[in-house]
Amino acid sequence: MIGVHGLATTFGRIPVNDMSPSTMIKSGPLAASAIDVALTYAAISSNELTSFYSELYDGGNKGPPQPTLFNLYKITNLSDIRIGLYKSWFHDSDKDIYNHCYKVIKYLQSKGASVIDIEIPHIRIMRLAHSMRISTEFSVSWDKHYYSYPNRLVK
Repeated sequence: MIGVHGLATTFGRIPVNDMSPSTMIKSGPLAASAIDVALTYAAISSNELTSFYSELYDGGNKGPPQPTLFNLYKITNLSDIRIGLYKSWFHDSDKDIYNHCYKVIKYLQSKGASVIDIEIPHIRIMRLAHSMRISTEFSVSWDKHYYSYPNRLVK
């Protein structure tokens, strides 16, 4: 593929203090290797007990569990890993993407990971709702910037 690795974390997993009104903002590293992504993620995902996200997680007591790099280079057995695969969407991708992803799945299975067939009911409707939510949140967010400079408005 292109040699860029990334991690899209779940909402609030990496504390961001931008006070964005968007629930669609996720932060996470992009790097040249999966190891670099893991190292960066471990470095930037520290808990801030006063953050909004730690409050949501457990009332600000400990916050989300910290990632660990223990034995990162010695992982050989993935028998405790389950991968959910929604085949109809997996197969609905570019042939090259599908082939590369299929090789990765086979490799992970060779290390002991289990692949579980899953289905996500109503995913097409959820996709549309998600797109509408993103568009609305971005629009609302940009309105304040747009109207802050009335002399720059296109006429």
